[in-house]
Amino acid sequence: MTDNCIKDFPYLTYKGFTTCVDAFEQQFSHAISADGSKSLRIVGRGGRSQYIQITAVLYKHKGAIDASEPPEDLEDIDPAFEAHNQLPLQEDGRIDYHIVYSQGWRVPVLYMRAYASSSQSKSKVILDIGRIYSMVQDTELRGALEAVEFGGALGVQDHPVLGEPYIYLHPCHTATMLRAVGGAGGIGCREYLAAWLSLVGPAVGLTLPSVPLERQTQK
Repeated sequence: MTDNCIKDFPYLTYKGFTTCVDAFEQQFSHAISADGSKSLRIVGRGGRSQYIQITAVLYKHKGAIDASEPPEDLEDIDPAFEAHNQLPLQEDGRIDYHIVYSQGWRVPVLYMRAYASSSQSKSKVILDIGRIYSMVQDTELRGALEAVEFGGALGVQDHPVLGEPYIYLHPCHTATMLRAVGGAGGIGCREYLAAWLSLVGPAVGLTLPSVPLERQTQK
């Protein structure tokens, strides 16, 4: 059943979004951190542009990437060119996923960037899904990326908070999908972002860890 933070389900106000963010953090921050390959933090907490960042490590060979290090190069490689420019195996990689509120669509939107670095170069930003796929060694994640037909849903645009180009999943079907899973009763604040992410996350290899029932219902 919906609650006071979601009066117009499946649409959110920004205040409702921040309430959902707090509930999501309470439910999943421990489980995501315990995963070992992911981390979660809230960026801009208490401000007017708050969002969730989930960082997933793709693989490590010679040490971790410093997530605070600004990238040197920005690459948006055409898929036809990507086949001849595979990433070297010695590179490290990570993906930053940002869950950002859209004022226009009144729903969350998922933005993502992949980073790669090696002993030969500083951190690079990868904005092509084909190159991201070539970085992934985890078979389940490769399968998720390969199985989904992105069509026109996956694109590149400036991040609404950071003002830099990110891959994003277009939110045009978000409300329809949430209505389908929420039914007549809708979805409450504690379940909203988890339900939404379970729908859109697998398309770009982001899945939530299982959380014990007692942690989900903890006040």
